[in-house]
Amino acid sequence: MRATMRVGRRDFLAMAAAGAVAGPLLLRGGMAVAADGKAAPGPTAGADGAGTALNTFLEAAFDAEVAASPERETALGYRYDNGAWSDDSEDGRRREHERRQAELARLRAEFDPARLSEQDRLSYRLFEYEAEADAEAYGWRLNSYAVSHIGGRHTGIPGFLINEHHIRTEADAAAYVARVRAVKELLAVTAENVRIRADRGVLPPRFSLAKAAADARRVLAGAPFAGEGENLLLLDFRGKLGEAGLPEARSAALVAELTAALDGPFREGYETLLATLDPLVAKAGEDDGVWRLPDGLAYYDHRIRRFTTRSAPAEEVHAFGLEEVRRIHGEVEEIRRKVGFDGDLKGFLAYLRDDARFRFPDTDEGRAEYIALSHGYIEAMKARLDRMFITLPKAGMEIRRVEPFRERSSARAFYDGPPGDGSRGGIYFINLFNMEEHRRHGVETLAYHEGIPGHHMQIAIAQELTGLPRFRRFGGYSAYAEGWALYTEKMVKAFGAFTDPYSDYGRLEGELFRAIRLVVDTGIHARRWTRRQAIDFMTANSAIPEPRAVREIERYIGNPGQALAYKMGMRTIEDLRTRAESDLGDRFDLRRFHDAVLTGGSLPLTVLEDRIDGWIAAERA
Repeated sequence: MRATMRVGRRDFLAMAAAGAVAGPLLLRGGMAVAADGKAAPGPTAGADGAGTALNTFLEAAFDAEVAASPERETALGYRYDNGAWSDDSEDGRRREHERRQAELARLRAEFDPARLSEQDRLSYRLFEYEAEADAEAYGWRLNSYAVSHIGGRHTGIPGFLINEHHIRTEADAAAYVARVRAVKELLAVTAENVRIRADRGVLPPRFSLAKAAADARRVLAGAPFAGEGENLLLLDFRGKLGEAGLPEARSAALVAELTAALDGPFREGYETLLATLDPLVAKAGEDDGVWRLPDGLAYYDHRIRRFTTRSAPAEEVHAFGLEEVRRIHGEVEEIRRKVGFDGDLKGFLAYLRDDARFRFPDTDEGRAEYIALSHGYIEAMKARLDRMFITLPKAGMEIRRVEPFRERSSARAFYDGPPGDGSRGGIYFINLFNMEEHRRHGVETLAYHEGIPGHHMQIAIAQELTGLPRFRRFGGYSAYAEGWALYTEKMVKAFGAFTDPYSDYGRLEGELFRAIRLVVDTGIHARRWTRRQAIDFMTANSAIPEPRAVREIERYIGNPGQALAYKMGMRTIEDLRTRAESDLGDRFDLRRFHDAVLTGGSLPLTVLEDRIDGWIAAERA
């Protein structure tokens, strides 16, 4: 489960090169846009001279970042008439790195944190943190996979066009066609990036590369390619033209242009990529962890820092995960006794996994029932929010199935936040390709995590904040976002959620699942566990069905370190709440605590700790 709205600039650029901007992490933001299409006014913080100058600098840096990424410009709702793609080449990456480090040098040369207000000092600190993290990530860029089953340009291209490239004018439609035409050059760069890494011994495991090639072939399905029906991009384009209300003759001409682009340069681009991938499948190895890559263990340490915003040794994370698995098993035992199950923990987990009462039929009716149940939980939670929160989001949220072209490899669920132009609300995507992966007791907790009060609450509130520079409102950190979403799964139990003991087990399974992630991610990438070892650990210690366990473990193999963010972030937020309750006693107000966590935007965990310490001191005063 991932939030795809709140990716900071460093993660967005890395994801764009991997083609994941419209699917997972993954966290993406929307730019505030005025009615004339220009960026909305900047922050009001820093009314003094030094603060005003800092925020002018920060807004200019944000604009430069967006200008360098046509996809982000579109995804942020800034403009849809841009027919270009970002430059994924080594030269393009170098230019972005140099620009970013020049900005950092200018920040340090021109601004003195001691002369800034508290809010502006925080903005200074965050910009510096992100620029330093960018530099570290740039140094490790060639250890990342250019293409894998997790994502890449091969699936990112159709995902981006379908989900992000809206059409309101003829210029928007022409830009859509231009982007399809430009795929030939874009995927030539992707193929070159694959070769550069392969020459260094950096390839995903064989299963991953084979799945990536299969996913690329699935994009070339439906007219004008082989197969039944029309290609998904052609269907998407026709639908968007209809909604835009363009003249019939002009729409027909644009459809003809897109068809020719698909059958020409688009096809050629995918064929070029496949010609690179297919021979490498046989050369790829069977080992799964990044320990096998050049300086692999040091690279994994970098990934831990990137996703948890902390320097945590892999062995320490592994031990914490094992400890949490044991603790949560004890709580599951309490539910086993409560429901009167006659058997041990292992038997109870098998019952929850295998009994027909917990399954959905693998039919359209079963899928519709899953979505309807999710809607019901979300609507009921909305009625309770005032008891937990002061600030509520204005943006709405919908639930959608993951599209067919990416459902075989996509995560089980993820959230995509609203663009800044207000053209839609947030989207909770649920992957219903294989209903064997889902159980009834997991529906409620997943709805809260991805939707309300989890990702949608946090991301939409951050996006709607005023008085902060845009990089803070529309950037993000996995440990904060995922930690918040996991924290809310547990927090809402005190407000009437999980009244059914089996749904309460689903909540515990959600936390247990994240604890298991700490064990298996570090096991694979630092302890040299095999894919099979990790799958067996997950299924032996939970009621997670094997098909879901396989998908999850394969995800961690392709995205090392990301799965650690959830439990590490949750632990920090829970520890901060415990500290606040202890220090404030009867003066502790949960709604005010949540406001302090949410209204500063997404933060590294160490910065969040400082913020809450300051809030506690202010509450005591």
